[in-house]
Amino acid sequence: MKIFCRRLVFKWICNMAATIALMLAGGMFLSMTVLGKDTIFHKNREVFREQKEYYKSLEQEYMKDMQNFLASQGYADSGVTMNRVIEEDGSLQYIVTIYHKGIVQLDVTGRGQLLSKCERIEFADKECSFCHKILEVSS
Repeated sequence: MKIFCRRLVFKWICNMAATIALMLAGGMFLSMTVLGKDTIFHKNREVFREQKEYYKSLEQEYMKDMQNFLASQGYADSGVTMNRVIEEDGSLQYIVTIYHKGIVQLDVTGRGQLLSKCERIEFADKECSFCHKILEVSS
């Protein structure tokens, strides 16, 4: 009877040791996964911040070029807004809206010609797409 009891106790201790070992291993792998994802998230956030700064400087340069162009066309102090749209695939589209009292008074042909000239203004990142429009204000 004593041999039977010792075997039973030995089996029970082995099962408990295996269970504890598996739980420790699982906890270790789980913590490694969490640390890995946090590191990846931090790196992605850093890359996103760098991209944001990069495009901000490109946008400022583009706005200066647009203001200078409009001033050379006789539309100094034009209102220009530039909105960035990030598409699902990660590509960027900009919507540039222009307002000036003189531009609003142009006929459709004159507006079209001005917008086609605006589209020729270079943006440093060729992958971005642009849409130019003139703000219509009803009086």
